[in-house]
Amino acid sequence: MVLPERVSTLGRDGDDLTCGLWWNDRAAQGGTGELGNDRFETGWQLAFGRNFGRMAAGMSLRHGGTDTDFAVAQDSLRRRATRDDFGLGLRWEASDRVYFDFAGELVRLGDKSTLGDAPVVERSTARSYGLRARGFWALTPGTVLVPVLEHRREERTWDGLGQEDDRSDRLWRLGAGLTWLPDPDHLLHAAIDWRSSRRRDQGDPDAVVDRDRRVFALRLACEARIHALVTLRVASGFEWAHEDWSSADEAEDGHLVPLSAGLAVHVGPCDLDLALANQPPLRPDGSREPWRQQNDSTWMTAGLSVWF
Repeated sequence: MVLPERVSTLGRDGDDLTCGLWWNDRAAQGGTGELGNDRFETGWQLAFGRNFGRMAAGMSLRHGGTDTDFAVAQDSLRRRATRDDFGLGLRWEASDRVYFDFAGELVRLGDKSTLGDAPVVERSTARSYGLRARGFWALTPGTVLVPVLEHRREERTWDGLGQEDDRSDRLWRLGAGLTWLPDPDHLLHAAIDWRSSRRRDQGDPDAVVDRDRRVFALRLACEARIHALVTLRVASGFEWAHEDWSSADEAEDGHLVPLSAGLAVHVGPCDLDLALANQPPLRPDGSREPWRQQNDSTWMTAGLSVWF
């Protein structure tokens, strides 16, 4: 018994080396996953992977940056922020039915922002990191259980306006997914996800602000290849969130009902993927970007993959 082909290899069967390049000129809108909400304008990522028998190793380099000027109250903010990630990953095939993924990255954050007439102060820190583990267990020839565990930390000495601040973000995430492939042309997926995050701002020793957020989510999705060249997808779910602020007397509760639909077109070595959703991309802690409008409705994403 072996794992389904869709989740069993790093790249295509028989390939010893896999590489990939990702680039986005609106990185903040592309969901690059920063806990600190850096709103990067541009971003790129370069990744390499290689098989070594029952092991596979990967490496990635990612960079994001912003260079903008905008008004804040009566002042102008000149924002010059950067982020650089160096990531490593390892896949281990424990048996024909089980394998594990381990990955992590070290993060360097940089900032040269200044508000109003304040002098420019250049800052950087390399105290941030991310760690995650994932397993694949083939319960039957067409059923796969996928548990996931993730921990991330971001540390910096400035806030979103480039002012002095002792800010830290923490995220723990635990989840599991169950995928069923009754045949090569149909897929059904169910998932459960729990996240716990905390942000601490200590710009003033006498005014520490903590934000604790917990999110519980359920997802259900299905995919069907209706033609050799066309694949359709639909997904829905329910998400509950609870948020506490040390500076507020009451906690906030909320819920989302995400809906999405997708269409993929396969032509030779190319895959064109289009998707529509009723919610914008969310931050890693499950919240909306603070700068997004609350009345946003339909969001569209498009992707092009080329196998070579």
